[in-house]
Amino acid sequence: MAYSQATLIKRIRKEVDDEPWETTASGSITNSATTLAVPDGTQWVAGDRLEWDDGTDEVALVQGVSVNNLTPLKRGHNGTTAVAHATAVPLLKNPEFEYGEIAEAISSTIEGLWPFVWAVSTTDITAVAGKRFYEMPAAFLAFIAATQDATVTAGKFVLRRYGAKGSRLPVGVHFQVPAAIAASGKALELPTVYTTPSATITVTYAGLVTDTVGTGSYTDIEAGLMATMMVHGAVAWLLESSEVERVKDDVDQGDVGVGPAARVRDASYFRSRFEQLRRQYNLKLEATAPRAGVWR
Repeated sequence: MAYSQATLIKRIRKEVDDEPWETTASGSITNSATTLAVPDGTQWVAGDRLEWDDGTDEVALVQGVSVNNLTPLKRGHNGTTAVAHATAVPLLKNPEFEYGEIAEAISSTIEGLWPFVWAVSTTDITAVAGKRFYEMPAAFLAFIAATQDATVTAGKFVLRRYGAKGSRLPVGVHFQVPAAIAASGKALELPTVYTTPSATITVTYAGLVTDTVGTGSYTDIEAGLMATMMVHGAVAWLLESSEVERVKDDVDQGDVGVGPAARVRDASYFRSRFEQLRRQYNLKLEATAPRAGVWR
């Protein structure tokens, strides 16, 4: 499960008609340099904002233009962080929504997923005779299943299912337990465990979907329904936060006659679609619905 952050942001920009004029840098730039070479300096004026489309969130403010050089640049504009950029990186001119702003909208959307959508994860614990409590990861929110390979004869697979009805292998879930029991404060209670033929018990649990990005991808977001859901949710956040107060203020929604509350109305549509898709994804997840720590 992973989905490109750059792809998700491009999809969101397309939905809000944020398609800024684009060119490429003619040279690289360090994190402290204030001059950037571009193919055609006549396309830029003081006051323009530029964003490097390379997966970073830096925005720079053009404070002057000298032939085909943008100089001086105010680096790390609008609270972003100045970083080095390679040659020929695409440059976006005056984007309606900055990369970092869209990423924040995605994070806000992710925060609204629980308890409808969760990340399914697993962790292995080693059964120890006489041990009752086993530490769970910090990300653990709810128990789904615990299985143990009880195969003795090769090819004739047998699983022990802890917490399953009729298994006589009860499971308890505990939070805010003393650190001496579980450093994470979360523990699974297994009064009865088997240590043979295998002592490994695989615990499947529900956790929060996170906005963690690894190697350019959101690690908890997958292509398809989930990514589409995230697009609609993030668009709603962006439109809600960028409403205009006066007619003709909003020139990026189709024409200069867009009036007050137009973006809020658009946001309502996208919010509704997000909630529909969230419910649809919830139905997909019902096969892995979390279970309370019920003894069975």
